[in-house]
Amino acid sequence: MKNSIKLLAFFCVFFLSCVNENKTNKKKELITKIKSENCVFSSDLKATQVIWSGYKTTDKLKVTGQFKKFKSSKIFQNNQYESVEDLIEGLDFIIDLGSSVSGDPIRDGNLKDFFFNLLAKNLVIRGQFEKIEGDSINVLLKLFGQEKRFKLGAFYENDMFEIKGTVNIIDQLGAKKAFEGISNKCYDLHKGPDGISKTWEEVEVFIKAPIIKTCN
Repeated sequence: MKNSIKLLAFFCVFFLSCVNENKTNKKKELITKIKSENCVFSSDLKATQVIWSGYKTTDKLKVTGQFKKFKSSKIFQNNQYESVEDLIEGLDFIIDLGSSVSGDPIRDGNLKDFFFNLLAKNLVIRGQFEKIEGDSINVLLKLFGQEKRFKLGAFYENDMFEIKGTVNIIDQLGAKKAFEGISNKCYDLHKGPDGISKTWEEVEVFIKAPIIKTCN
């Protein structure tokens, strides 16, 4: 009986290991290999989500919002590519920072006037997705005539392309003025139970874009 239990446990562990391995391999599938003969890949900007998350108080309370207005000339000009890699690499984007919605009109107004307005000229941020390298992607942002580059995680699974990572407002974007603007404006609002006001420099970025595969 004991041997049967041990044998059953072995097969359970083996099976779960295989499932986890397959799931991991699927999530880390190289985007450069996602192509199919006689098929084209496109994306739907209307169904794409550009989400941000910031933090306040020493307890690191999370605040989340998303940009409702953005566009890409590459998608507009041609939205059919032979692979996901061809679709994503070189994809330019323009984000209307004034379209940010977090569920709190007062917060949205403060962010617009005291952060986004100091982050990018005319509340418009421009950028481009550059080279995909394994499970990461190089991102270019243009802020007040300066170019900022950094890496974010890149994943493709279940017909959904996702970009996710953390960006430091000061160290990576050089946006100290914008950081101080929102930190000072929301000094009292960013106080926790300990009475200390804290605005975190890190911002999470999360982009979800559906990929449409069309085959002849």
